[in-house]
Amino acid sequence: MMPRITIVWIIAVALSALILTSCAHTGTEIDIKASDRDNAPVIPPPSGGFDPGTASVMASVMSCTEGDKDIACTFRIDRCHGTGPATPPLALGQEISVTVSKRLAGKEKDLVQQLQMKEKTFDLLLEYQHPTFGNETVRGWRAVRISPNPTQ
Repeated sequence: MMPRITIVWIIAVALSALILTSCAHTGTEIDIKASDRDNAPVIPPPSGGFDPGTASVMASVMSCTEGDKDIACTFRIDRCHGTGPATPPLALGQEISVTVSKRLAGKEKDLVQQLQMKEKTFDLLLEYQHPTFGNETVRGWRAVRISPNPTQ
């Protein structure tokens, strides 16, 4: 009976050793994946792409009202150069309300006065501000960059 128990123990130890060595990590799998990642081609972002919620337009000023911090303007869209993903649609001839900060307007010489000129054309980079929880008053279009159109 003794030899039978010894054979069972030897088989059990051998199977345990076999299972443990087959599950052991050799490192080659991770090394291969890391080398593939290092050699993967880099895909450049699409040229002319816009950030989500932004639009580049040429628009004519219809009216502007100066406030304490901002200038509230209404622009008519004359041309849309492009939009980013998740940007509300803009149509040619559409009138939109745009907030222009006085700080942004102060960067361009005489911009505040030019905004008062009806039908003056501007190149604008716009950002759409979605209302956030607890701050539903902030919404609509905001000028990120504005400059008078040089062709006018």
